[in-house]
Amino acid sequence: MPFKFYRQLFILAVIGVFIYAPSQSWAASFLWKAKGTTNTVYIMGSIHALSERDFPLSQTYENAYMDAEKVILEVNLQGAQMAELAKKVQELGFYNDSTRLEDVIPPQKFEELYQDGLKHGISLKLMNRMEPWMVSLSLAQILLVQSGLSAELGVDQHFEKRA
Repeated sequence: MPFKFYRQLFILAVIGVFIYAPSQSWAASFLWKAKGTTNTVYIMGSIHALSERDFPLSQTYENAYMDAEKVILEVNLQGAQMAELAKKVQELGFYNDSTRLEDVIPPQKFEELYQDGLKHGISLKLMNRMEPWMVSLSLAQILLVQSGLSAELGVDQHFEKRA
């Protein structure tokens, strides 16, 4: 009986947060503020690709940045760490044996991917050597660029350049 009561109380609390949170300016900007007795921490959900028209960013982001003593990013996008990450993606994203993409996905899906790849400039020879997730990542990157978005303009890049 007590467990059921606490479970219901928890559910009501969660519902309350979802009803209350959207009215807060912090929730609308993917930025949360946790204030303790000795410091304040901002946690920001990043958007990794934007266009020029998305700037300037919300003043909420700028205020948090100006208030922060230190900026910590999920990934260091500069220098050796980024080069190492790119190398690892290349190593893991391609089959290193005789396996081909067309061997591991249904024929109909392969044909759809092949047509999408052709449409966006990925050759069959290259695509057939890729792991499925690598094909998806490659197509997503191409579509981002074609739609006018750039990783160079992402929120994380914006603040890393300023930090």
